[in-house]
Amino acid sequence: MTETMPTINIAHRFRLRTLTPVSIGADEADALSPYADYVLSSDGKQFYYLDQRKVEKAVLAAGLLDEYVTSIGNRIDNNRSDFDLDQFLRNKLRLDPKSVARVVAPNHGLSRSNRLNVNAIVKEAERPYLPGSSLKGAFRTAMLYDWLAKTKAGEPELKCYVEALPDLERAAAEVLRLKKIFKQQRLFREFDAAKRNLAEVEKKFFKEENLFGKLKDGPLARFVRVTDSSFAPDRALGVYATRRIRLQPNPKVQGRERDIPTPREAIGADTVLEFGVDVPKHGLADHPLAYWTEKSTAEVLALLSQFSAACIENELYEIRQADNRSFQKDIDALEDFYADLQNRVAQGAAFLRLGFGKTVYDNSLALALLNGLDDSKDGEDAFLDYRRGMWGVHRDRRNYPVTRTVTAEGEPLGWVEVMAR
Repeated sequence: MTETMPTINIAHRFRLRTLTPVSIGADEADALSPYADYVLSSDGKQFYYLDQRKVEKAVLAAGLLDEYVTSIGNRIDNNRSDFDLDQFLRNKLRLDPKSVARVVAPNHGLSRSNRLNVNAIVKEAERPYLPGSSLKGAFRTAMLYDWLAKTKAGEPELKCYVEALPDLERAAAEVLRLKKIFKQQRLFREFDAAKRNLAEVEKKFFKEENLFGKLKDGPLARFVRVTDSSFAPDRALGVYATRRIRLQPNPKVQGRERDIPTPREAIGADTVLEFGVDVPKHGLADHPLAYWTEKSTAEVLALLSQFSAACIENELYEIRQADNRSFQKDIDALEDFYADLQNRVAQGAAFLRLGFGKTVYDNSLALALLNGLDDSKDGEDAFLDYRRGMWGVHRDRRNYPVTRTVTAEGEPLGWVEVMAR
């Protein structure tokens, strides 16, 4: 059924400032290869995006096309060669890699010895930006969190979830029971049926039709339009080697675990971008979320700030439960970071977390269970029950997930501040 777009009546215009590197991934096919697409400077501080046309021209001029193609092909095919692109450029082509670079960006933590693919971010004509779809997802979740946890209209929906929690736990327990024995006892059909039942029970929570209305209704949250951000300046692009830290020690590993860095492009901290949010008003007066059409930009920011507070408070709680001395410096730095965000939220600032690096609770409606019930003890119990049913996390487990992703310098990724323009 085709939806009819209501007339846009409310236009909010925002400015966004990145607090930490933000990486919203492009397709895997866009990843940058160390055998064809980039090299690092001699001191490792700069990342050279190679101009393929310049490299190919130099290769042809040197009569080394067959060697170049074969070397790259062998390296990609089961890593059968020791091809080093930097050495090939310097020793075979007699080129300074910087002379054939189309872009030079700062490198944060990627080692010359790693030779890893670098995950690319979304760009248009090589200009990075934040896509409206990612911004819209964060805005929409904030809207629905507010509706579920803070309004009378959302209260019945939240109570339906509480009533469904026993079914979720039972279904999850049955899947876990059968998972341990189905192969030995040849209970394949029973196991498949249990998994299907669990999937059906999971659909009872934060059900799209109940949250957004049916397609023909043209609900407010579905039709919120969020523009792509403005393009980030060239100087904002950087490459960041990310790593995982553990909040609790791994009982299966003595000491610190090895962690291969996962490098990715990101828009660096302190980058200012602009975007817009348009909200339809006509014909939505009776929709539960229609109260958003009455909000000024300042009021929308206040609601975002409220949602920021819920996300940050939960993350700060999790970090303060951490007890892994191997990563104590990183854990302390994260606590300081989130404590500062919490203080700024108390002063009215609004934050969102976007892209790579989020935990399951950042931008999550699960926090509505934690904070939306009249009794805080009921809310905590419901949240822990949901956590156990959805992800099998024992109620006594202090952290979930137990790992966090940070940059080489220890920063969490993806945090932005949102302000009126």
